[in-house]
Amino acid sequence: MDDTISVLLVDDDPSFAEMAAEVLERAEDQFRVHVESDARAGLDRVADDDVDCVVSDLDMPDVDGLEFLEAIREDEGDLPFVLFTGKGSEEIASEAISAGVTDYLQKEGGTDQFDVLANRIENAVEATRTERELEERESHLRQAQAVGNIGSWQLDLVENRLDWSEEVYRIFAVDADEELTFERFLEFVHPDDRARIEREWNAALEDGEYDVEHRIVTGDGETRWVRERADVEFDDDGTPVTALGVVQDVTERKEREGELERYETFVETIAGGVFAQDAEGRYSYANSHAEEKTGYDREEIVGEDPTLFVDEAEIERYNGAIAEMLAGERESITAETEIEAADGEMIPVEMRLTLLPSDDGFRGTVGVVHDISERKERERALEQYQAIVEAVGDAAYRLNADGHFAFVSDALTELTGYDADELLGEHVSLVMREADIETGEALIGELLEDEERTHGTFELEAIRADGERVPCEDHMALLWEDGEFAGTAGVVRDVTARKERERELERHRETLEQLHETANRLHAADSKAACLDVTIEAAVSILGFDWCTLAAPGPDGRLFEIKAVSEGAPVAAGDTPFALDEGVAGKVYQSGSPEIVEDAQAAEAGKPVDDAIESGLTVPVGDWGVFQAVTTTGEGFDEHDRRQAELLVSSLYSAIQRLDQRAELRRRQSALKRQNEQLEEFASIVSHDLRNPLNVADGRVELAGEDCDSEHLDAAARAIERMDRLIEDVLTLAREGEQVQELGNVSLPAVCERCWGHVDTADATLEVATDRRIRADSNRLQQLLENLFRNAVEHGGETVTVTVEDRPDGFSVADDGPGIPEADREDVFDRGYSTSREGVGFGLRIVEQIVDAHGWDVAVAESESGGARLDVTGVEFVQD
Repeated sequence: MDDTISVLLVDDDPSFAEMAAEVLERAEDQFRVHVESDARAGLDRVADDDVDCVVSDLDMPDVDGLEFLEAIREDEGDLPFVLFTGKGSEEIASEAISAGVTDYLQKEGGTDQFDVLANRIENAVEATRTERELEERESHLRQAQAVGNIGSWQLDLVENRLDWSEEVYRIFAVDADEELTFERFLEFVHPDDRARIEREWNAALEDGEYDVEHRIVTGDGETRWVRERADVEFDDDGTPVTALGVVQDVTERKEREGELERYETFVETIAGGVFAQDAEGRYSYANSHAEEKTGYDREEIVGEDPTLFVDEAEIERYNGAIAEMLAGERESITAETEIEAADGEMIPVEMRLTLLPSDDGFRGTVGVVHDISERKERERALEQYQAIVEAVGDAAYRLNADGHFAFVSDALTELTGYDADELLGEHVSLVMREADIETGEALIGELLEDEERTHGTFELEAIRADGERVPCEDHMALLWEDGEFAGTAGVVRDVTARKERERELERHRETLEQLHETANRLHAADSKAACLDVTIEAAVSILGFDWCTLAAPGPDGRLFEIKAVSEGAPVAAGDTPFALDEGVAGKVYQSGSPEIVEDAQAAEAGKPVDDAIESGLTVPVGDWGVFQAVTTTGEGFDEHDRRQAELLVSSLYSAIQRLDQRAELRRRQSALKRQNEQLEEFASIVSHDLRNPLNVADGRVELAGEDCDSEHLDAAARAIERMDRLIEDVLTLAREGEQVQELGNVSLPAVCERCWGHVDTADATLEVATDRRIRADSNRLQQLLENLFRNAVEHGGETVTVTVEDRPDGFSVADDGPGIPEADREDVFDRGYSTSREGVGFGLRIVEQIVDAHGWDVAVAESESGGARLDVTGVEFVQD
């Protein structure tokens, strides 16, 4: 800032004025004093020059000092004006002050008065300059606030009084005379932001800093964005007392940011790399897709030129395209090229290039690059497929969305009999029936609705140029362009041969079903003769053989005897036309392998029995005999005939075996019946003829004991008792060895107690440590337990303790007797085995028999006390 003070001294006394000017300039270096002798000249000087302060005498001709002051105030406003006069009075001073004089000073003698004057001038000028600077700053601030949509505010936290600048009132669309508080301000805050602003403000009252962006709803109902920043001042006690802040309308910035964000999101989500280049050809932007495809980070791309990706030749082509666009020849350029990725891979791309919008010259370009690797691969694949289609020879086609031919292969022209130019452009109805077209359209509809299906197949009859209809199969796929259905492509195959095979397979299936039915008939037949008749009937009616025979070795064992024959055959049942080792029949019977004779009349094995026979088929029927069939119509037999004949004959042989087995079973059942009758007769003899004399002997011993006392009688009585038990066990083995008849739910503890009471147990003890119920034949189980208890007492002694307890899958009967030697445990179930002089050796044999009848298992082990333990396992428990 210039410190010079320009002073205008107006006095009608020139000598005084000159002297005063010189003294003032000497007193203050920054003073530049200009002298005028009257007020009018002074007004001109003020108008022409920059005057910082006017010093004027009061009494002057024409215009006095006060009139001069009024003129200055009218023209120059607040220009400092010092009245320096020789006349001084309160009246003049009051009048001067009323007129707006800056200062008033009375002239005195000497030069000291000029020091005072200089000080008054300097103070007045400085005050005016300061005020003007402040006003200018305030004006600039107001302008800046208006231009920048920024207003200032002050909040007295003690009085809760909020003062806004003019711009704040304008931003909030509120009248300037409205009294404001913090609560009133919050009413303008958008409801969705209000809670957040209150939190931010409360935090500012703690740390003194407030900087937020939020929405407001203005007085006229408009929603706008503002940014507020403030500093909170605290008193000595740390209590917030004042907040000074600014608020800026950032609505346009927010809208631009939102729009920019939308554009950035759009650019980032474009399915292609986006590049921008400045006027010098250096990249200024690259989206994330460009990073992904090239392998470079965005920072590595920005600032580089195109040589990062392409060679100089491609850059020349690129620059030529820019020149064409700058010349207005083209708005954009689309071209295919290759770019080199960071890893050295060359990526085929399609690039679309256009100029950046500009009103003042070339700013650069923006381009979108799409990876066309897949498209190129598809194009190469399409070329390969087309070559393959032509090489393979399939009839291929392509139809547009309206069903007109757009492509036909050479094979399709051969199939239809039309030339390619006769088909291209024509509707498919030229070679298809209306019904087949409807079938194809229905398939297209299904494929369009099901996104997971890409192709389908349907059958049709192709109509050739000569009218012939050819059964075909169409393997069809949909074609798409830019997401829209564009037609179909497919391969048509002549399925005439396949249809014939299908008919043949259907005939074969029907034959197999009929042969299966024949097998059921054979299974139901009750005689071999019936089986043979069924087989001959099936060979003629199902297999279509002309003449058939079934032959087996005759009674003499040397010749084949015809057992069954079809109608019209040159032989009859009972004939013996050839030996077992003669001809084809003998060979097949001996080897077990079927044989086809294509020319029967020229066969080396011998001449057939009739000249009408042209070919023959012979199949072995196991070890029973042979089946023979012949043709008389000129059509020979093939492998298919052989397999079907073998299938028929195998069913016959199974039926014959079944009948033989049934006969053998009847024979065995008859023999078993006789054996059982003999066994029953034996049991009766044992029971009656042996037991009666035994009873007599027992009675006689008892009578003898009454007559005399002899130790021989006791021995005889024991022998008789042992004989009685032996008879009982033999009867049990003879009569009850069969399987159990009926199973029931049996309480194991109950049957144990019942059996113990039926056995002579002397002083032995029974302990039952089980409460289970099992599935068993109650009577047979009782026999099992009685034998085990009796065996334990006989071998363990009269005071033995017998324990019945649970096993994981059954039960055990153990005793504390001497046990069974480990070497003898395998033999204890043999008939007649016993280690007791009183035992008969049948007890454990009966146990094993009952166990087997139930499907259980029994084994011998050692009890915990060292005695014997018999484990019965595989038992089915009854769940309560």
